[in-house]
Amino acid sequence: MNREDFPMLNLAYDALNKGGSYSIVYNAVNEIAVAAFRNKQIKFTDIAKTVAKVMALDWSKTCTEIEEVVQIDYEARNKALQALKELNWQ
Repeated sequence: MNREDFPMLNLAYDALNKGGSYSIVYNAVNEIAVAAFRNKQIKFTDIAKTVAKVMALDWSKTCTEIEEVVQIDYEARNKALQALKELNWQ
């Protein structure tokens, strides 16, 4: 299978390989982007673009407490909303 044909799968593998908080970020941003798609605010292909943009930031911190997971999730969702605003302005 050509992973370039499936950008979300490729990003999921990247999240796993990078470790840290990347899998938390992948999930949080995906949820925000899919909701935007379902609300007809973005195109389907914009989901992967949004996830990739937010995952390009440094999420290398490894969480050891649930509070840290919740904080990373919150930050990732805010970054996703910011990325969606920028995407819609282009």
